[in-house]
Amino acid sequence: MKEVNNVKYFDILEIVELFSSGETEESIKNYFETKKLNGKKIDGEWHATKEDVEGLIEKVENVSIAFTDPQEIDLRNIELNKRILDIGGGGEGVIGQLKGSSVVAIDLRKSELEESFEAGDKESLKIIMDAKDLKFLDNTFDTVTAFFSLMYVPNNDHEQIFKEIYSVLIENGEFILWDLIIPKNTKKKRIYAIPIKIQIKGKKIVTGYGTRWNKEQNLEYFIDLARKVGFKISTQKLEEEYFFLRLKKN
Repeated sequence: MKEVNNVKYFDILEIVELFSSGETEESIKNYFETKKLNGKKIDGEWHATKEDVEGLIEKVENVSIAFTDPQEIDLRNIELNKRILDIGGGGEGVIGQLKGSSVVAIDLRKSELEESFEAGDKESLKIIMDAKDLKFLDNTFDTVTAFFSLMYVPNNDHEQIFKEIYSVLIENGEFILWDLIIPKNTKKKRIYAIPIKIQIKGKKIVTGYGTRWNKEQNLEYFIDLARKVGFKISTQKLEEEYFFLRLKKN
């Protein structure tokens, strides 16, 4: 991403990652050259604003989408202890890629877990399971993680998931979550999404997470929920477009 005169621009590789329809560097370059995508050459390479990319996606994929500014998350030094349960661990399988065989990754969809294997998470134990009804014994896990997964869950299911997580954690175990700040939908877009670059073990994962824009959530919402269930807030960090929470079971 480049910033010129306080305007942020996506480069071609970043634009490719925002599409779900299999666009390539060549096809995006063609959109620029045929004027289907308004662009600006910076250092000799095509770039486009977030608004212009959103407009192109709406035309090509027939879906209205709003993107946050791209974010970067460095997980190389994140502390995750011993046996780890990763909620919604399919897709890129970020926590599985980070901690390998220490991780039990659950997801509702088999295809998401299969995708995580192809993405590089080849060591975690992958189980199809609903986070609202965890099948593990109480006091099983030292750590539970949720990396941009609760954004896909209806808000009225969050409390049950927090209670299930609390049960399967050992005493003083930790629930660690990263998630998207979702504001009120004033733009009347269907999807709200965040482009992210994630640094792990010398590898950079370029991806994005998008969900139906039919709800709101923020840091305060999850802090209130955590306290209601019984968690102690160890760390809270508010970034530009997302938040980080480290919670401890009392």
